[in-house]
Amino acid sequence: MASNPKQRWRRLRISASRRVGRKTRRRMRNIWGSIRHEQNRIARWWASHRGEKDYLEAVFLTLFIAAFAFAVLNILWLSFFHRTLVYNDIIPKIDESYDWEDFRSLMFGLAGFVGAVFGFYQLTNSATRTRLTRIDTNTKREAERNERFVSAAKLLADADPSVRMAGVFALERLATEDDSKYLSTVAEVLSGFVRDRTNHKDYEPKTIAGPSPEKSESTQNLQNAFTSIDQKWSEWYANWAPPTEPVQAAVKALQRLTRERIDKNQPVPEIDLRGAKLPRLLGSNYCMRKWLLIHCHLEGSDFSFADFSKTKLDSAQLQKCDLLRTDFTNTQAINSNLSSSFAYEANFDEGNFREATFDETDVTNASFKNTELTSAKLFSADTLKPSQLDEAAWPIGDPPELPPKYNVADFDKSWCTHEDIPELLLPRSYWDNRTS
Repeated sequence: MASNPKQRWRRLRISASRRVGRKTRRRMRNIWGSIRHEQNRIARWWASHRGEKDYLEAVFLTLFIAAFAFAVLNILWLSFFHRTLVYNDIIPKIDESYDWEDFRSLMFGLAGFVGAVFGFYQLTNSATRTRLTRIDTNTKREAERNERFVSAAKLLADADPSVRMAGVFALERLATEDDSKYLSTVAEVLSGFVRDRTNHKDYEPKTIAGPSPEKSESTQNLQNAFTSIDQKWSEWYANWAPPTEPVQAAVKALQRLTRERIDKNQPVPEIDLRGAKLPRLLGSNYCMRKWLLIHCHLEGSDFSFADFSKTKLDSAQLQKCDLLRTDFTNTQAINSNLSSSFAYEANFDEGNFREATFDETDVTNASFKNTELTSAKLFSADTLKPSQLDEAAWPIGDPPELPPKYNVADFDKSWCTHEDIPELLLPRSYWDNRTS
């Protein structure tokens, strides 16, 4: 049965409206989706531009722009039409006429006040942004330095000597940057590198000297056996080759860092080379102030014009060293060995050389003012003059071994000896109060 044309037209119209409705809803959804996408994109751009989501500043900025635009628009409108856009009744009247000039001045003043407030806010906010930027820059710089430090430290373990030297110089450069924040860490790493390399069983300079001497079991006299073995050890270390270039570079880097701190009157880093084996160390004018060189082997090294003040040299071996004008002021060198060294005009003032050995050491014009020489061995120091020992300190009951031509009893040491215990030395605080 044929449908009524009106009904068919009605169905077509309903179908078309439904299709249009679906398309419209779909289009509206797309439009709202695009709007939300743009809103998110603008929000992300604003956050990245500002560095943080400062909603308070966004609100303040919006209010300022609205107020400023309203004031400027009213001023322009007032200039052309002699009335404001809104609130025309707030304009003051004088003699039943509007005072346009005063109102215009008021609007300019309002705009200037709003601009001044916003400028102050922007100034403070700019300072905050600058501070945050500085913090971020410092953080990135610190991360970069940490990465450089790790990379340089890894170079010290390389098998190639030139690569190890590059690591030493990189660490030294790092220690001198930014007020030496890495100074103590670099000093510990380089000191550990020197100790580890010089005590390694395959250290190259040691292999050149041949096998180490062993104590003879057939010797009858035990004392002579120890004396003989000490001489053999000393000769064995003297036959070592000079330190390898990376080790020598590390020592020189440490002394440069120490000298730089001294020149700037800043605290000196503690360089710990205890037990290091550095015979025949090359160079001169070393600055080793306040270093720890306990049980360190330095035989045959050149320390002319070196600075050992306030250094700990307990049981250190400095046989056959060049100690020309070397400064040992306030040095602690208990049981150290300086035999057969050249110590011309060396300064041993205020030092502690208890039980130290100076056999066959040239101490011409050396100074021993307030130097403790208890049980020191100066038996073969033929260049020693009595005047050099007048101000040296030792207890009457425990004097040093002087050359045979000198009589220990001729030296008056009552000013530094305990009254009741002749073997006991008075503290240094009493020495300065002595009378002639």
